[in-house]
Amino acid sequence: DWDVDYDGDGLNNLVDMDSDNDGVQDNAEIVQGFDPGDNNA
Repeated sequence: DWDVDYDGDGLNNLVDMDSDNDGVQDNAEIVQGFDPGDNNA
């Protein structure tokens, strides 16, 4: 699902550093074992 825009900011998830717009960058969420597409994780 990296070709969609989860948070509606106009950037697809492939180029969006925080694809769920929760204030935590995707790479940090992945390293910590969280889902970068889930803003509750």
